[in-house]
Amino acid sequence: MQFFLGLWNINFFIMQYWENTPIPRVNGFSYEPSYYGTYLSIGWFCLLYFYFNNRIIFSKYRIDFLLITVSMILSSSRMTIFFMFSFFNILFFKSLFLDGIKGKIKKNDIFILMIYLISFILIMGFILFFDLEKILFLLNGTGLFGTSSHSASMRGSDALYTLETFLNSPFIGYSLGGVATAIAEIQGIVVNSQAEAKLYEGMNIFLEILAASGIFGFLFFILWLKRLFKVSKKVSYICKEDTISFIILALRFSLIGELMLLMFNQNILRPYLWVLIGMLNVSIFVGITHNRGKKL
Repeated sequence: MQFFLGLWNINFFIMQYWENTPIPRVNGFSYEPSYYGTYLSIGWFCLLYFYFNNRIIFSKYRIDFLLITVSMILSSSRMTIFFMFSFFNILFFKSLFLDGIKGKIKKNDIFILMIYLISFILIMGFILFFDLEKILFLLNGTGLFGTSSHSASMRGSDALYTLETFLNSPFIGYSLGGVATAIAEIQGIVVNSQAEAKLYEGMNIFLEILAASGIFGFLFFILWLKRLFKVSKKVSYICKEDTISFIILALRFSLIGELMLLMFNQNILRPYLWVLIGMLNVSIFVGITHNRGKKL
């Protein structure tokens, strides 16, 4: 709705348009499109896992998966779309390889391969017979094909500032709330409000934690994260073939995707990330409760 109303010049809480075009970037009432795409990816990664590993669960959410996919694409967050494509390909070709070993190629696999082939032909035809200049605005900010590189450059420079903040105090961190202020100080800016601090947030959540907690605090964070993934894997194995096992693994897969996505965004304090971590923890405890007496 937001997208189509925007095409008719009706601003339905739209925050951004494609540069020099009337095409809206869907933000779903959040403050900007990439934020919207990033939190939608949590559910998308989960449903993607179900698609390749438990079709019974996925069948209940086909329409949801389609709507989320369309919404994420219309958000036009290039990083979100890149990870959608990457994670889909990882699971698809893994599934195709395993099915090939068993000598049982699924109809869905053949259908997806046909879509890939048709898409490739259409893209090549578009490149050969149409004026690419008309769609290069889609790559603005990436630096590809001579387009501006402001988005990629900004992410890179913000990550370097975050790393420099850590190097200035490697053992005693600045706290999560203090990283932005420290980055601003490096640039000779004194932050006097939350709005100003927002402009200097760290880039890459792992670098941000490193700068916020110092090297020792960062090690504890990594150990905790490793423990979370290890326990979730063990509990899912104990609950093997139960629905809760697939839910644990789907949330685990989603967390991996979300953490990778946030390596190119800011910041670790995004609420939906911690909601996802909480959901994974709850699913682990449900799995343990349903399988009491079995050794972890």
